[in-house]
Amino acid sequence: PGKPSLFYGLRLRHAVALLACLAIILVFAGYFSVSAGKKAAFDSVTAQGRALTETLISSAEMIIEADNEFIELGLEQLSTIIAEYQAQDLTPDEKMLEELAESTESRRVSFIENRKVEISASSGVQAPGTSEVETWLGSLTIDPDAEIIYEFLPVDGERFFWGYFPYDKTSGVFVAKEWVYGQYGNEKLSLYHLLNLVGRETGVEYIMLQNPEGIVFASKKVASMKSIFDDPFLMETGDTTQSRIIEFQDREVLETVRKFQYGEFDGLFRVGLSLYGYRIIANSVKRQVWLVVAALIIVGMLGFGAVVGFQNFDLLRQNLQKANVVSKSILDSLPGPVVAVDSALHITDINSAALDLFGLQARSLHQYPDLFPDDPFQLLRVLESKRNAGFESDMGKSDRWFFVTATPLITLDGSAMGAIAIAQDITDVKKVGQMAESRKRLSEMGALAASMAHEIRNPLNAIGITIQRMKSEIKPIDGQDEYEVFLDGLKMEISRLNSIIEKFLAVARSVKPRLEKSDINELISSVVNLFSDQTRSQDISLYWKPGKTLIAKIDEAALTQALMNVVKNSIEAIIKGGNIEVVAQALDDEKVRISVIDNGPGIEDATTALKPFHTTKDSGTGLGLATASSILADHGGELVIESSPGKGCRIDLIFPALRSES
Repeated sequence: PGKPSLFYGLRLRHAVALLACLAIILVFAGYFSVSAGKKAAFDSVTAQGRALTETLISSAEMIIEADNEFIELGLEQLSTIIAEYQAQDLTPDEKMLEELAESTESRRVSFIENRKVEISASSGVQAPGTSEVETWLGSLTIDPDAEIIYEFLPVDGERFFWGYFPYDKTSGVFVAKEWVYGQYGNEKLSLYHLLNLVGRETGVEYIMLQNPEGIVFASKKVASMKSIFDDPFLMETGDTTQSRIIEFQDREVLETVRKFQYGEFDGLFRVGLSLYGYRIIANSVKRQVWLVVAALIIVGMLGFGAVVGFQNFDLLRQNLQKANVVSKSILDSLPGPVVAVDSALHITDINSAALDLFGLQARSLHQYPDLFPDDPFQLLRVLESKRNAGFESDMGKSDRWFFVTATPLITLDGSAMGAIAIAQDITDVKKVGQMAESRKRLSEMGALAASMAHEIRNPLNAIGITIQRMKSEIKPIDGQDEYEVFLDGLKMEISRLNSIIEKFLAVARSVKPRLEKSDINELISSVVNLFSDQTRSQDISLYWKPGKTLIAKIDEAALTQALMNVVKNSIEAIIKGGNIEVVAQALDDEKVRISVIDNGPGIEDATTALKPFHTTKDSGTGLGLATASSILADHGGELVIESSPGKGCRIDLIFPALRSES
């Protein structure tokens, strides 16, 4: 008799051989499945590291650019103040230097003659000594035509500005002050702060910027690293992101490296990511796959393949979800809008700041042109040109300005796989710059106004003297009364011209207000009472309800004049039966706002309305609102107009509240 068979004549040895073959096949299948799962998990971590590196480089470029803008703005403000004192052409004395020190918030201000300190004024807190100043001046190469010669020096962990402003070849002004602008004056705006903040995220071992001289910036975890010259991998790193596994503090980490060259920074960005999570996932994959292999040897090859495929797919999906969560967390931690697209213009990432700015309800991904038909981030141009783009824009449903940096994502073969745009809110920076420019123009107008006033008043005085002599020395044969009326009319016109000149000077020149504690309610009450008879005769309702006591340190006469100009402007604008309301309130602990609200015809262009000599009245000079705006600027405040034609007008006078004695 034959040997027993398994099924339908299939001999046992054939079945064993088949099972052995299936086992071998399943073992190899398990081995390759484990390898594929580990590779997929590793690729996910690598992609995460590259994305983080790209985002950090874009953020670093924005921080460095913003810091340069802050430094230029700070130097411009300081140079403007010094130039105003130089323009006075007065012999420097201690009082003048004390005023200069106060206006520039400096620790020390000195008048220099032949690189020697002649007169000084200092705060006494970390103020440099005379010998230190003279030693520093002796080390300079002074160009008398230079506007400023300066250096930033660290003192007790703080950054100080030492600057020399030449008067001529031998004399000038020295200024030392604590520098509070940009990333070096504000730690939270620094590149170092960004690196440490991101470096504390789970899974990030270290982040650093390294150049041939050593480590420039690094997270707190980094103690030392090989120099660039000692590491061939770093020597070969270029403009594309590279990755590798290295030993760091007795454990392996995944490091992504990319060249970073921007401004004064030239080196390599290095990001180290922990492989702990990757190993957990890899071990889990390995264990589950071999368990499934053992089970599938018993139940069959088809069941084994299905289970393994499902398991691998599920693991890859989890890894992708984790990578997406980390990516979204990083994007949402950025304060400005961020939008990323692929090569087909499908939105791959968008953070909460962008959703809020453009009023989008959900994070559901759409085609970029559908949500942003005007291409506010210029991603279409960046994808087409494969070049970075940086520009300013007032994007979204707000009145904020942003500096947008759009960067293409280039693959190793040079093709564009997508693009990312990061926007930074620069509204406050632009506002400060516009205020500085406005002050500069007013200063120039002041010099012109003084010259024009002198040139106009001389002939006006001569005409006035001539009219006086004509009135006393010339007697007409007849028509004496008519003759005197004629001369009186000429005198009135001369007086009116003098008044216009005074108003023009009040707008153009910047006068340091004499600040004293004043009751804002009393100031408003006096202005309302002043116009009460006029508004009553014109059947206009001028309403003012005193609130809680508001005390501010102001120049009462100047601020009264500003409020009178605004109220007078409303009275002249509205018709019989109109309403004017005056409201005062404290915005916070630092500012007070007086609002004048009317139901008149409104103002078509608020910006033009503040320009000198712009008026819509037949007999107006166009200096009322300009004068008020200048007075508010002298107080460190601003005049804001909210109006549209046919819908009334609201003018806010905003100025600092009570400040402590310095």
